[in-house]
Amino acid sequence: MNYIFDVMILGLAPQGLFLLREFCRAGKKVIAVGLKDNVGLYSKYGCKFTISKLTELEDILSKYLHPNINIHICSDAFLNHLIDNKNSIFRLKKCFPNFKSAVIFSDKLSTGKLAEKLGIAYPKTYRLEEIEFEKKISYPLILKWNRRKSASEPFKTILIKLPKELKEINVKQQFLKNDLILQTYIKGEPQVDISYGGYFLDGEEKLHITIQQKRQYPYPNGLSSFIEEYSGEYSEEIRKMAKVLLSETSFSGFVEVECRIDVKKDKLYLIEVNPRPFGWIKIFKRKYRGLNLDLLTGDRIESSDDICTANIARDIRAIIDMIKKQPQKIKLKNVISDYRKNPILDLFELDDLKPFIGQFRRIFFNSRNSWLKILRMRGRL
Repeated sequence: MNYIFDVMILGLAPQGLFLLREFCRAGKKVIAVGLKDNVGLYSKYGCKFTISKLTELEDILSKYLHPNINIHICSDAFLNHLIDNKNSIFRLKKCFPNFKSAVIFSDKLSTGKLAEKLGIAYPKTYRLEEIEFEKKISYPLILKWNRRKSASEPFKTILIKLPKELKEINVKQQFLKNDLILQTYIKGEPQVDISYGGYFLDGEEKLHITIQQKRQYPYPNGLSSFIEEYSGEYSEEIRKMAKVLLSETSFSGFVEVECRIDVKKDKLYLIEVNPRPFGWIKIFKRKYRGLNLDLLTGDRIESSDDICTANIARDIRAIIDMIKKQPQKIKLKNVISDYRKNPILDLFELDDLKPFIGQFRRIFFNSRNSWLKILRMRGRL
């Protein structure tokens, strides 16, 4: 029997899990689809489907879409799959993000062109396949994906310090040249990474927060593990930048605008725009007390307190990684001080504990499989 759902969520990493919980608590009938490692699959909420390949999504869409369903796309992999293989869904259904925004912001080269048009600073960017024709290249460079087409890329970013390192990458990643880009690397500690998180409808800001990354895993260029609300000198500049970019494309949905400060030049650069809910989205629950995610109704009171959020599993690994690599950068008393601020925990919910517990099980099995692979390669098994 085909059940009638109000909301479809595609992608069940922490950001998708947040929407799943909140829409269900608001009384909505929710169907959610996740890839097999997504922590949201452990949740007690909603009707969930697990797929191992994105091509399996077609069967679910054909069965459960109806004219009034709202679709929230919470994963780069799902978003790019729909853009490339089923973009008609954006015209036929109410999708977040909207199609125009999704196409531009899921492609870093297109984002750079829009930023240039709007007078927004953006690092010099090259296609990897074209880099050999460039005469003057300043190192270091950061190697990254122009578009995230899979949930299992072998890396997120790679810092390229010398030309010989780039040649090695060219040999190893020859088949990926079309998908990879290089950007001028803006040096700095994780604290120079500032992000704006927002919710927009037709280009109009409804919710907003600006945060600063304090720790990342792996250190120093990884995923955020501990972040704090930021109200420093660049907070209004990044918010203004975000509103200009998102109003230009009539953006609808949750969005993250990542920026980096060039301390030497005292200049803010746009790094990328993620046209989907972000991993630290749960911070909105404390930023806006009384927030009802469904249609953003209810009396929303914006908190004046400093807010922070942590992914405990990732933060433990970030701290260990920092101790190994640069022990002078981490002080135990500062870590204790961070947790005394009562950070919001992105996965932890007393009435829905399985996703929080499941992340540790996933880390254990991934680590175990990695060691088994190494041992097999060395001929010990």
